[in-house]
Amino acid sequence: MSHLAIFLVVGALTLVIRGWAVVAVGLGFEVTPAMTRTLRLVGPAVLSAIAANSLFVSDGHFSANWAWCLAALIAAASWLKWRSGGISFVTGFVAVSILTQLM
Repeated sequence: MSHLAIFLVVGALTLVIRGWAVVAVGLGFEVTPAMTRTLRLVGPAVLSAIAANSLFVSDGHFSANWAWCLAALIAAASWLKWRSGGISFVTGFVAVSILTQLM
């Protein structure tokens, strides 16, 4: 199965899970706090899977690009410090640009 097909299937399943919650609430179904916590984790889980796939898999085989891995760690650390996606994005972009030239 190609990466695009996997991405589309997982994205569709995620959409169904989140859409089910919206429809259920519209029909009067009470969403429990446990379900709410679970649904909040769907987005980060999908993004983490996409990031891990792009960092560690190339043509279906394990192949780590260490410059990109280090840049991802730097971007994550900047997000932990400033709690800003914009700052994290710029930090990661600069880090991957510099580290790709150095490694």
